[in-house]
Amino acid sequence: MDYPRLALRGFLALLVVGVLAPAGARACQIPVFRYALERWPGSAYEAIVFTDGALPAGEAEAFKAMKRTAKGASNFEPTLVDVSGRMPEAMAKLWKAQAGAKGPWLVVRYPEADEEQELVYAGPFTAEVAKGLADSPARRELAKRILAGETTVWVSVETGKKEPDAATAKLLERELKRLEESLKLPAPAAEDDAGPKMLSELPLRIAFSVLRVSREDPAERMFVAMLLNSEKDLAKRKDQAIVVPVFGRGRALGALVGEQVEARQIAAAAEFLTGACSCQVKELNPGFDLLMSVDWEGALKLKEGNEAAEEK
Repeated sequence: MDYPRLALRGFLALLVVGVLAPAGARACQIPVFRYALERWPGSAYEAIVFTDGALPAGEAEAFKAMKRTAKGASNFEPTLVDVSGRMPEAMAKLWKAQAGAKGPWLVVRYPEADEEQELVYAGPFTAEVAKGLADSPARRELAKRILAGETTVWVSVETGKKEPDAATAKLLERELKRLEESLKLPAPAAEDDAGPKMLSELPLRIAFSVLRVSREDPAERMFVAMLLNSEKDLAKRKDQAIVVPVFGRGRALGALVGEQVEARQIAAAAEFLTGACSCQVKELNPGFDLLMSVDWEGALKLKEGNEAAEEK
């Protein structure tokens, strides 16, 4: 992903909104990262369990637990499909594509994915896999930092090679510290401005941190999979640095890979996220939502704003 294009993409999105919005549409001085945190709920992943007849007892309990989690503060929809019966056409096609699938089988798809989109996960459905679907230590830490007021958490998916991984972390920490000191937040809107207002009491500041995640950590299996399968062939780049800036309610901006992990690209992403939210429509902004289990609204204690709902 070439981050200098983000400014162009955001500008094009703003043009679209400008064309479609009524005259006198309100300007927004809220930074992108904060607007996303307060107004953009995570889009729902699909978690489809294929079974030939009834699920075995252990897997049945795991599926019930998944359903309870999904009814809480997680952004995914669980579906159980019995392959021994009549299936909807789309499910039959998806099942047919699962070459060599045996026993209860889980397929996890990104929100609103088309047939060309890589799957997050396709493999045996077990209690352990179900438990790690929406939650993991790294995702809890990520949410903790964002809810403490951090602007962006830069997730570094490590190669497993000590020296290159340490060098990537050192580069990120150096550049992010420099950006914390040099970047400025948009000027606050006047009190009588009719534009969007911030909806939480969370202090507004520029603060970045690095979260290092191992590809080999079994507890982070699903988290790493959703990061690396978000772009074609990304998972194959095992010897290259992969860094994903995460902001808002677990929204990943996109991956910096290999030589892209350098000062200019890091600065471009940081400038975009700390700049004014010129385009308030989530789907017209770059990035994708991560699957997480976090009560964002409860934690933020959102106030009633001058907008009825999220602008999607």
